[in-house]
Amino acid sequence: MTEIIKMPRQRGRPAYHVTLEARRTVEQLKFAGESEATIARALGIDPDTLRKHFGDELADGYAQRRAELIGILFDAARAGKVAAVNALDKMARAARPDGETNIS
Repeated sequence: MTEIIKMPRQRGRPAYHVTLEARRTVEQLKFAGESEATIARALGIDPDTLRKHFGDELADGYAQRRAELIGILFDAARAGKVAAVNALDKMARAARPDGETNIS
């Protein structure tokens, strides 16, 4: 006689698997100023799942992408691109304390 083995049914949704593409997307959307709710919606996941799996990207994503952008600007400025020089100058002026006119 054949015995029927019943497997326990799994409940709920399958576990979320993080991809490199999703990590980049989170960093880019965070850099662009999108909310966690919007980022989660873009990935098709719950905001709690977003925070669970992408904590580093949410915390550091803006800083990493900003550093990357500034590096690109410096490379372009070194290559003689006037727009990049002007953008860096504007950034430097905005970062100076009030009233400071020259860098020492």
